[in-house]
Amino acid sequence: SRIYLQKQSDETYNILHSVGVIGVRSISQMTFARTSSPFNVHESIEIANFTTEQVNALLSQYAEETGEVFSPEVVQFIADKTGGQPYLVNLVAKLLTTEIKPYTQARPITLSDAETAYMKMLTMRGNTNLDSIRKRIREKKNRKRLMAIITRGNVRYNLNDETLEELITYGILKEEGGYCVISNPAYAHTIVYSYMPWNNGTAEEFFPDGYQPVLDAEGFIRPHPVIENFQYFLPKVDPKFYFPEETPLEIVPHYFLLGQFDILAYHVGGHA
Repeated sequence: SRIYLQKQSDETYNILHSVGVIGVRSISQMTFARTSSPFNVHESIEIANFTTEQVNALLSQYAEETGEVFSPEVVQFIADKTGGQPYLVNLVAKLLTTEIKPYTQARPITLSDAETAYMKMLTMRGNTNLDSIRKRIREKKNRKRLMAIITRGNVRYNLNDETLEELITYGILKEEGGYCVISNPAYAHTIVYSYMPWNNGTAEEFFPDGYQPVLDAEGFIRPHPVIENFQYFLPKVDPKFYFPEETPLEIVPHYFLLGQFDILAYHVGGHA
């Protein structure tokens, strides 16, 4: 900024021609000494998330070098679960091709391999993208908005709302049909698990007589046992663990149902 100010007072001091700044926020949103940005912003460029076609193009570069083949199902899975977020796409691909299915293994990459890599990405240490997301969503003002979006989905997309604008800027939220939605399943998973209490009991405590079978002989979910399990589960969970400072409203059963689906997914060997 000193160079910028000196140029204003001395026209012959013409060292600074342009500056490129890379970051989450636009330079026009930044403040200096409690004033607006001193920079005249010529152009602000936003790097969008990858499309499915771009995810496929990225993985194809690796395929050309190693001879590996990524099926359309694997490409679509990675694109859907990450929402095309560049860091997450690359991290899942790295885990998939270096730890889960290295190119030295003479077998094709399967959808199960991609699912394993995705789940490892969600739970591994050192995922700086999800670490940043966790830091943002733990703020009380953000928690209220995110819980409403996850359980009710009735929060309008509004950049004039300071809290929403921050969540949108950091890529946690996006617009869909005029309403706010979580940007991708990876972020939704992180949000739900960040708010999940550690001491709310286990499946064995909730279902001492055993978890009702929820799959038929062909592997399809049987809806009635799922509902019966949830009806048994709901009265046994203390809503104060989720809302210690507020009177629980209709949001509570919805959030508990997410916990029930998590138990269901774990029971059948999958993931929510």
